Amino acid sequence: MEVDKVVRILHFDDEPTVVGWIPSALMENLLRRFPRSVDIAGSTEDVNDEKVDSQFVIDWPNYGIVQITYHVESTLDSFQKRFKAEATKPAVVTLDAMDEDTDKPNERTGEQLLNWVRDQTPKNRTSIMLLTGYRDELESFIAKKKVEVDDAFLKAPNKLRFVDRLIWNIENELKRPR
Repeated sequence: MEVDKVVRILHFDDEPTVVGWIPSALMENLLRRFPRSVDIAGSTEDVNDEKVDSQFVIDWPNYGIVQITYHVESTLDSFQKRFKAEATKPAVVTLDAMDEDTDKPNERTGEQLLNWVRDQTPKNRTSIMLLTGYRDELESFIAKKKVEVDDAFLKAPNKLRFVDRLIWNIENELKRPR
């Protein structure tokens, strides 16, 4: 099956197994929307303590054959390397906003990481979603207009709402000229 478009989703979370449900939930939701369009035989998924990798192909109406890849990176270094690599530059980024008082060396706070992603990204090139366990930080991001309210989620998110918004962001990426 020849792929017309590739949508890459890159997720930074220091606990990748906590968000390991997202690729399966995304694929299940797309199966309901577009029955007989998802190539499950071509799907792969690898979940371990350090990362989550998943990919599948869908015949998406109006966009053709779309390959969706989903990667969760658990270290800042691996996230930044994957993000910077031109061949794997993501279209949708989901970030775990860390507490401002993180005790991990070389770990960026949520706001620092969000600003870094924006600095690395051409204007309107990447959709950013935020997922955090810190209510105060989430409210701060929204108040400072660092992220759209619809793209901000408190852990553990409502799975249906999260996946619906992820699909909305994917469709926006598919509409953008490349």
